[in-house]
Amino acid sequence: MGQAAQTPDFDDATVERFARAWSEVQEIRDDYMGRIEAAEDAETAQELQSRAQEAMVEAVTDAGVEVSEYNRIAAAMGQDPELAQRIEEMAGSG
Repeated sequence: MGQAAQTPDFDDATVERFARAWSEVQEIRDDYMGRIEAAEDAETAQELQSRAQEAMVEAVTDAGVEVSEYNRIAAAMGQDPELAQRIEEMAGSG
């Protein structure tokens, strides 16, 4: 009863897979952000956004996480500082 009712409890294996995926997604986001901002036109920026999205989905599924599960855990991170810290620590040590 001590846990927040709205934050699901994810097992260590799930959190570990998510942490790998999350770390990779952050790298992809960082990599593409500058290129998207520097794009010469909207069409190029849109193409880069599409490529970044595809790369992120691939990183998530390659880590063994369903995209819907990734989104659920990412949303839970915003609600649960302990979960966020646990993921950041796992991602940093991976």
